[in-house]
Amino acid sequence: MLRRGDDFSGKAKTFIQNARTQAKRRDGRVRTRLLDEETVVLQFRREAA
Repeated sequence: MLRRGDDFSGKAKTFIQNARTQAKRRDGRVRTRLLDEETVVLQFRREAA
């Protein structure tokens, strides 16, 4: 779990969007779950070749 203030700054939805952009650049995907406005669960998954 990633918490705002400890692991990232700014809005959680912006953090998720940036994570998706970076995953796409790395040939993968990101699975996310927004638990509340302060906590995000994130998993990077590499695309199958």
